[in-house]
Amino acid sequence: MDTADYDQDYIAESVAPSQAASSSGIDKLVKAALLAFIILMPVVIVLVVPREFRATAFLAFINCTIVALVLRHLLLKGTLAAMVPVIFLPYFTAGWSISTLYFAIFYPYQAYYAVNEGQIEISFFDSGVKVQMVVLVFLLSYLSVVLTALRREGTRPEGRIANPLLFTYAATSIGLGIIFFNALSKILLSEGFFRYVAGALFNYFWGLLFITGAFIKTIPRIVRLLIFSLLGMAVLFYTIGNARGMAIFTVAMFLFGILFFSAYSKKTKALIMLCLLVAFPMYVMVSNTTRALTGDIGFKDFFYRLNLLTEWRSATADKSAVATTLGRLFHMAGHSIVTRTPSDLPYHPLSPLGFVREMAVSLVPGHISYYTATGLLLDYGFRIIPGVTSVEVSLIGGCWLLGGWIAIIVGGLAIGFFHWWLIKILQRASQISKMKAFVYFSVYAPILLWATNHQPILYWRIMIYAMVFAFVIYQILRFTIGDPGRDAPSQDNFIVMEREDV
Repeated sequence: MDTADYDQDYIAESVAPSQAASSSGIDKLVKAALLAFIILMPVVIVLVVPREFRATAFLAFINCTIVALVLRHLLLKGTLAAMVPVIFLPYFTAGWSISTLYFAIFYPYQAYYAVNEGQIEISFFDSGVKVQMVVLVFLLSYLSVVLTALRREGTRPEGRIANPLLFTYAATSIGLGIIFFNALSKILLSEGFFRYVAGALFNYFWGLLFITGAFIKTIPRIVRLLIFSLLGMAVLFYTIGNARGMAIFTVAMFLFGILFFSAYSKKTKALIMLCLLVAFPMYVMVSNTTRALTGDIGFKDFFYRLNLLTEWRSATADKSAVATTLGRLFHMAGHSIVTRTPSDLPYHPLSPLGFVREMAVSLVPGHISYYTATGLLLDYGFRIIPGVTSVEVSLIGGCWLLGGWIAIIVGGLAIGFFHWWLIKILQRASQISKMKAFVYFSVYAPILLWATNHQPILYWRIMIYAMVFAFVIYQILRFTIGDPGRDAPSQDNFIVMEREDV
């Protein structure tokens, strides 16, 4: 079959902004669910949450509502630039507010443990009002900048890719190649330069599968099945070694592209979303089997660890899959920092000039900044073992350490302006070439998704690297396959006309 036949399956005609909004995936069911959440959740909090935790729960509810309304507003725009906060906010909110709200309702006396020199039990609701107020102040500071940057987004003409199949194949080949190259480095158990390069390439290029998902309908069905099979194999491989993050990363951007930019019907997307809501918590719980039963992580004794996955029931905790997932997403270290600073421990000494200097020096490969070292978590009772533990200071925790409320406001504004810069880059790229915009976004998006785990300077460093890599990979693609996005006729919005599956 001619390639053009597949392209017609995806790109039909120009879409006006109002039409794009109606086909953006925000349908009546989603609106009804949002309205029900806003009306019913305060009632649930009053009736179910213990009195001492209600103020915390109400503030968490306010934070969740703000983010939900903002996401709905931005999704209606349907452009890559508008996706910058869309991909940043969900994990941020899950780790700080959704998890708090859930535990307040179902596990109000839940605690987590800092395990340095014994078990230190810490309630999820210690200084809960303070923590949620910190999140609210950061959100308002951040959104005041980002929403201003996007106020006119979705009204300007943007280009399209006339023949996306070759572009999709190229991006998919690079993305899958790097995923399996990284897997090979795990099998070889190399600790040297080879594994370092494989890990670095994985961190910056697994997002290219976003392009695969966005243009999935351009790909012949037999090739789609091959891609699905390879992704499944990669997920299974990383799960065996308890590299759950890598397993999830392998498919995250691929699914994001399908849900928000592909030409699948609304029914298909709704079904995919429903399956994800059920499967993700189950996966997080089951995927911890090998570590729970062996006490370590890694890929030694590979087939033995594979067999252990069949014993996942004996390794799961008494908590539900949702509680296990949200407990994992909860920012324990960041919560402890906000809770205990400055009452128990002092703020991180801050020199404005020194901070700026560290921002510059941090771009040197291998440099560990004074402001990004995780060793400070030892003072908060967390065990820090490089390559073994993965306790993150977090974006909120990193800002709070630098001066409390003022640092939170400045940090929210600074991240907002940083994202403004990314938005402007994507807006400019989309006017030049849709292919360029998609490549840039596919490299930026994974860093945006994971940004809430990083301290400010570390986030700055990783994103600057991502911007460089995005430019390089686009130039390589442009040199090897050309740029069909430059010469294609323009249309009003990235989102294509929704159509029912055949």
